[in-house]
Parts: sequence; structure tokens; C-alpha cells
Amino acid sequence: MSPDQQSPEYTIHPAHTPTHILTTRALITAYTNALPLDISYQNLATELASLPGKYSPEEGGIILLATANPPSPSPSPSSDPEPTALGCIALRTLPPYPIQTAEEKAKKICEIKRLYVVPSARKMGVGRALAEAVLRTATELGYEEVRLDSLREMRGPRRLYESLGFREVGAYHEVPEVGGLREETLFFGLKLD
Repeated sequence: MSPDQQSPEYTIHPAHTPTHILTTRALITAYTNALPLDISYQNLATELASLPGKYSPEEGGIILLATANPPSPSPSPSSDPEPTALGCIALRTLPPYPIQTAEEKAKKICEIKRLYVVPSARKMGVGRALAEAVLRTATELGYEEVRLDSLREMRGPRRLYESLGFREVGAYHEVPEVGGLREETLFFGLKLD
């Protein structure tokens, strides 16, 4: 990834320390608790326990965090508290699924997962900044296409994805029928330059 991305209010950076991983775990837990439907079929307990796991650089992925910038430098750097986490996003190599076409399996495709911004940081551009940073990273890593799924009622994130050029595509992985999840899940794709 390119150097950390910074705005006056926050910085976006890779999650690479044990503290970053703990922060990511807390943000993903908040994200899943805020969802209107149960997505436990995605094996979240294992994902959280093994972070960075499938999002690690060795696996072709990355986790990015957005953290608040301190109001002013502290006189003693050792007394600086950990920055407040504002959000996260993850990228992974898209694993092969039985419903993918041969053409899809031949491409280098990644998947965006777990975009979440804490409620107090929404409407500050954090979600857009995280999404743009992960798309730059996907391009730098040589991916040809990015996929993601979202829920029908998550209008804000869907508008963000569409404004970034994502278009609705056919299902690229199985979603269970449980609790209306299949009907509520939408799939998006974006070809990278």
C-alpha cells in the first residue's frame, strides 16, 4: 500500500500491529452487531479469531483502519494514547466458488469485506476514504476486478459503492435462504484499470 493516507481529521493505515488487530476485531464485531440480518454463515467466529487470516498480505489481502488524528501533538510521545478508531475495511483474494464461471476463475479477483464506520464518524468521508484506499491497494496488488456483497436495505453503503463505479452483478457465492438473507443480498463488481 502507498504511504498512509491522511486528512486533517483522520489517517488511514494498514492494520499490522497486535493493537491494530484487536481494534479491527472490535470494529468487525460492532459491524456484525449493527447488521439487520444474521451473517454468521460466513464463519465470523473463526475469522475474528484468526485475524488477519485471509486478509493478510501473505494471502493477497490487507486490513485498513481509519483512526482519528490527535488535536495537537503531545509534549511526550510516550504519553500519547492509542488513536481512536473510526472505521475499517478489508480486502482478500476471492476464493473460488462453485458458481463462478471459468472466465471468472481465470481472473485475478479480490473481494472487499467489512467496511464499517463508527456512528460518530459517519458523514465525515471516512467510508469513502477507506473504500478509495482499498481500491488503490487492489490495483497496486494487480487485481483485475473487485467484488463485494451488501444488503438491500444498506442504502448508504450501496450509494457509496455505485458512486465509485461498482455495478450490480450476479451472485458470485452462495447465500443461505435463512431469514430472507438470500433475497436481501446484492452483489457488486468493479473492473480495475
